[in-house]
Amino acid sequence: MASKRPQGEKRGGTKNMVLRLDSELAEQLQLVAEAEGRSVSEVVREAIAEAVERRRGDDQFIRLLEENLRRHQRLLELLRDRDGRR
Repeated sequence: MASKRPQGEKRGGTKNMVLRLDSELAEQLQLVAEAEGRSVSEVVREAIAEAVERRRGDDQFIRLLEENLRRHQRLLELLRDRDGRR
């Protein structure tokens, strides 16, 4: 039987991260995980996947990404102009 992976997780493609939570939130997270019979990591992965998915449909977030892209493009063009690479 194949194990179920959270949405977006690729086979063998995991990354360890450090997450700092205040003690009250960490305790609440532990309680949620225990109540659901799941690991804290599993609950956190699911919450992050849901947050990322919500952003995909958020027009304001998409506009923010587009603004960042334009700003980075301008910076790249400035750097190229200074180096004479254009």
